[in-house]
Amino acid sequence: MKLSPESRKFIEDLRLYLFSTGKSDNEIEDIVAELEDHLWEAEKRGKSIIDIIGNSPKEYMEQFANEMKFDIKQWTGYGAMMILGVFAFVLMGDVINRDTDYSWFELIGYPLLTVCFLLLLMKTMKFLSGVRKKSVGWIVLLLISAIQIGGFVLLIWLDNRYGETVIHFNSTGNIALFCLSALIFIGGSIWSKSLVLIVIPIFLYLPEYVLMFTPLKEDLQMVISHLISLLGILIYLFFVNRKENRFE
Repeated sequence: MKLSPESRKFIEDLRLYLFSTGKSDNEIEDIVAELEDHLWEAEKRGKSIIDIIGNSPKEYMEQFANEMKFDIKQWTGYGAMMILGVFAFVLMGDVINRDTDYSWFELIGYPLLTVCFLLLLMKTMKFLSGVRKKSVGWIVLLLISAIQIGGFVLLIWLDNRYGETVIHFNSTGNIALFCLSALIFIGGSIWSKSLVLIVIPIFLYLPEYVLMFTPLKEDLQMVISHLISLLGILIYLFFVNRKENRFE
């Protein structure tokens, strides 16, 4: 089935819009498959995407969204997985840096920021589903990333200035935290059917850990580990994207 670029773009926008409004993945794929067949038949008869959906793609997408229920179970899972994922990244980094003292700012702040970011991400995806210019989309995503980073930076600043340690882990506790983080990454990868939650932590933390045992100065270790991490993640994402495009 070979759809026109306009139809493929609308299908992608519809999938993103329905996902951002909390609809079930299975229902979304059923609707998308049915609509693809409909558009293909229409294009064979010489009709355009406008003849099918009218002049307002947004209203057409809203009609689908209004007829579908919010999937509480699925999005509860997404929220829980994101919170656990953030904790896993934080904990593993802290264990490697031997900094496993936590205040109420951290214990409450990380889950709260993650939930806020998830809600913001849903609103952003809904907005992007109606954006035609890719440059606008990239600018919005950069702004969202800046907001997320800014939130975590603010949390770290508040913790350093006002936070008091309420939980401290010894060496045995650090081992337990490391194992817990690894289990979360493995479980998240199985749940999402993707290796990204295993590959990215390896590239983020393994170079830093290995370089700690070298005679290099600490500043140089940090620079080298960041370069290795960035290059490794970019190469991995490049091959993943290439593989996905090969099967389209």
